[in-house]
Amino acid sequence: MQRIPEKVEPAQRSQTISWINRYGPTLVVVFAFVLFAKRMFRLISRFAVNIFFSDQWGCNDARLFQRNSWWRTFTWQHGWHRQGVGGVFAALIEPLFRWNSRIEAFIMGAIILLTGICALWLKRRLFGKLSIFDALIPALFFTPAQ
Repeated sequence: MQRIPEKVEPAQRSQTISWINRYGPTLVVVFAFVLFAKRMFRLISRFAVNIFFSDQWGCNDARLFQRNSWWRTFTWQHGWHRQGVGGVFAALIEPLFRWNSRIEAFIMGAIILLTGICALWLKRRLFGKLSIFDALIPALFFTPAQ
């Protein structure tokens, strides 16, 4: 004997639809953010190595091998650009991790994560509530094709 489903009251249906309209887009954006962030950190965990490669030798030369002053580190030129605050920041942080480039990759991932959170916060501040299309924001921040 089959049981006939009970009728859903219109008030219940409107409450459910109201809840989905209110929280659904935010949940989609949060789910996309977590999914893309997890994917990025999994890629970092899988492929980051603890060895300098490419231009890291030239970038780290100012502090690691030559023992330059802070000002010289700030004005150190590698290629077409100067190191600036990034060189000083690296000189302060990297000795704490013993120049481990794998940890440096995770720190960069954490910085990207924080900038993604700031971008969503800024979007919400400027334009009000989040929409489903705002799931593209974490997709842009956490893409491996950067």
